[in-house]
Amino acid sequence: EHAEDAYRESLAIRVRENDTPGQSNLLNQLGNLYLAQGLAEEAVSFYQEAVHIDARSGNMAGEGVKRGNLAQALLGLDRYDDARRELQRAIECIAPYGHVSEPWKTWSFLESLERATGHPEDAHAARAHAINAYLSYRRDRRPSRHATRDLSPSPDPAAPHHADAPAPPHPHGSQQHP
Repeated sequence: EHAEDAYRESLAIRVRENDTPGQSNLLNQLGNLYLAQGLAEEAVSFYQEAVHIDARSGNMAGEGVKRGNLAQALLGLDRYDDARRELQRAIECIAPYGHVSEPWKTWSFLESLERATGHPEDAHAARAHAINAYLSYRRDRRPSRHATRDLSPSPDPAAPHHADAPAPPHPHGSQQHP
């Protein structure tokens, strides 16, 4: 109860200050609090309001996170189609942020939902996306076996630039998101 009061008091301050990112984050925290207390319907309301604020302000990363939380609350209410739509939209929102947004977790959540609702083909496709995203992350984080330590103080600005070097692979490969 004390946490809820503190969040609501802080939210009132953010509203007075017109701090929309702060409002969205506090609404998300209230949603998390209510969901942890088993009050999924109330959590949905907080998450929806947070999603609306982030969508309106163009905060796609925040919107994606809040849509994932909203999907979790909807799942707790057996609102599977709504949860699926929120997860698909979350994936779209976080896609531009690559590995930082840990897309494999959202794809894995979607896989679980599809499996639980009797959609094995969709579950398989979501699992493949999750695996590909995670493997891409691991590949991109691994140091090259051929890397050597460059002890030179700084690059020579007069040195030729290798513009025709191959571009690194896109972090999500050629995946198509639903």
